[in-house]
Amino acid sequence: MKIAIKYCGGCNESYPREEVERVIRKNFPNFEIFYSSSGDLVVFISGCKKGCAFVNEAKKFVHFDCRKGEEEIVKEIKKALSEF
Repeated sequence: MKIAIKYCGGCNESYPREEVERVIRKNFPNFEIFYSSSGDLVVFISGCKKGCAFVNEAKKFVHFDCRKGEEEIVKEIKKALSEF
């Protein structure tokens, strides 16, 4: 299974976006994780509510645009993965 990560440009960050990626890599070690806007699951990581990282052509995705705890990040990704 492949998880793609797509970041926004970082022009208006309101939280440390890279923390979301750290949580993903820690909790999903058996997945191929790479930077792209296409994959089995795409995780869009925006630094603010503007959501410029989000590209709605992805079939399966999760979008983070504010600080979330590790448990919540993992829960949202597991929910999206369970829909395969």
